[in-house]
Amino acid sequence: MFKIIKAVFFVSLLIITFSFQTAAAEENDWDVKQQAFFKKSGLKPGDVIGKDNYKKAEGLIPSEMVAWLPKEHLELKIGKAEYDMSIDSKWLNESKLNKGKFGLTKNKNLMDAATGKPSLYVYGLPFPDLDIKNDSDGAAKFMFNRRFATNRFETWEQPFFIEWVGKKGLERFIKVMWLVYNYRGIRDVVPNKSEFTMTNIINITVPYNMNGMAQLALRKADATEDEVFTYVPAIRRVKRMSGANRSDPYMGSEFTIDDGHGWSGLNSSMKWKFLGEVDGLAAVQEYNTKYRSQLVQRKDGGWQSPDNEPPFFAGYEVKGCKWAKWAPVNVLWIPRTFYIIEAIPHDKYYSYARSVYWIDKETFTVAYKIVWNRAKEHWKTSLFVPYYCQWRDRKAAQSMCYQALLDEKTGHATVQHANGIRLGSRVYRAFDTPAITPETFTVGRLSTFTK
Repeated sequence: MFKIIKAVFFVSLLIITFSFQTAAAEENDWDVKQQAFFKKSGLKPGDVIGKDNYKKAEGLIPSEMVAWLPKEHLELKIGKAEYDMSIDSKWLNESKLNKGKFGLTKNKNLMDAATGKPSLYVYGLPFPDLDIKNDSDGAAKFMFNRRFATNRFETWEQPFFIEWVGKKGLERFIKVMWLVYNYRGIRDVVPNKSEFTMTNIINITVPYNMNGMAQLALRKADATEDEVFTYVPAIRRVKRMSGANRSDPYMGSEFTIDDGHGWSGLNSSMKWKFLGEVDGLAAVQEYNTKYRSQLVQRKDGGWQSPDNEPPFFAGYEVKGCKWAKWAPVNVLWIPRTFYIIEAIPHDKYYSYARSVYWIDKETFTVAYKIVWNRAKEHWKTSLFVPYYCQWRDRKAAQSMCYQALLDEKTGHATVQHANGIRLGSRVYRAFDTPAITPETFTVGRLSTFTK
């Protein structure tokens, strides 16, 4: 009997040891991949890629950005992630329940597979078992997965700065408050008679003479163009705008509305194509490579980025910086795996004839966006610095820490800052704020945002 007990104990110990080792191996899989990248590329943390060795960056970032290096627009200081940056496994596992529940309509809008109607409720990835390389609609489905992976909140409150940056530095800026209410992608079903998927308000708060200029956008599940309304303080009137003009410059900047968050347009407005997969480099704010930002619960119940987050610097803010004035300075370039996705607009009047995105395979954040004009000329290059954060039990990433969009024709750039102290003012992000409700996003409320 003793021998039997001893044998059972020994086998159990082996099982426990094996399980622990397997779990540990899975837990450190991200670092194994990272080290494999360094070995294959010949790079290591602390290396710098610049004008004299720029060819080392070929294949690791878009070729249009490699061309920046000999021009000394910036340098790539190689770093590494010190934690697993991927999305939390709990949410990914819950997403598996969506297998077979969703599909795409003829115009590539998201639909319920059982009814063929536009999807009003989605929680998790709609296509959890996507084979992007072999599915003819793989790229379009991936973009819907991205939509839900990077919008895992009911509400989003985000002040940020848009800055016009020329060759001599900062020219002017505006401060914007962005409010979002999501009807899809959240766990609870909310009343939705209008069948919206998302509503948002962009409100200018600085400078004073533009304070209160607010735009409301209502996005519908049927993928028809957004309903857009703008309040103009100078005339104290709300004007109905066209929801189709999403590729026009925003307030005279290099940005368009669709450039927000990398891509914020209607997925069905584009023809998506998977171009390939590549192991490359992504820019991440240095502190964010060491730890994931922990949001703090506010008294009102919302979750906000902490006040002690280090500020983000562009070239024009750092004395003696020889890089481009718009270049991100306090970042490290770390190994990430990307899907390269092409977007061709269905609208022949859309100002971008072709866009190519480098999107993080695991976190779904946009790292780079390359744009061609209607003459098939390379026009704009956009660089994004993601933000890795956690609130409640959610681990997520967004393309909304910093964005630089360079017009390659004029050499002028517009940058977006959304982290730390900016121009003497605190910017932050807050999720799931109870005070932001569907009633916030009505035409009648637009005038209340004015000074």
